[in-house]
Amino acid sequence: LVPGVVIADLMAATCRRLTTPDQLGLRPTSLRAEGIVFHRVIRPGARVVIQARLASASADGLEASATVFSEGERCARGRLTFS
Repeated sequence: LVPGVVIADLMAATCRRLTTPDQLGLRPTSLRAEGIVFHRVIRPGARVVIQARLASASADGLEASATVFSEGERCARGRLTFS
């Protein structure tokens, strides 16, 4: 099984790519993850698709949501805030 912390890290990495720090003048040093819910197990080697949506972005921080899919099924979702 893929540990939840690895899945959450994949979500955060994907959300970080929604904008570049240079666009905002932001160098995120902290991350807050809220409401992360795991729906299904992801097995090692499974193909994973992560859908990320930018909620807001400014020099103060970045807010986004992410949903993780594997084998066509939703496996996890949550909100992430970088500041």
